[in-house]
Amino acid sequence: VSLTENFLIFISLVDHFASHIVREWLYDMVGLDVGANLFDALSDGVVLCSIANTIRPGVVPKVDLSSLN
Repeated sequence: VSLTENFLIFISLVDHFASHIVREWLYDMVGLDVGANLFDALSDGVVLCSIANTIRPGVVPKVDLSSLN
């Protein structure tokens, strides 16, 4: 196994671990399970708006949670 292959494996493990940490933080912060795909979970803005309302209540008047189902 080359140094490059080892590096890519390491980066993949770090990315997976970091993604897990972020998903846990989001669940703790807003109580939403964002699932395995962090990009998909953040792409529609529901989670981001929920975080904004957690930090500053009422900053986003209405968050449509229907896309999470």
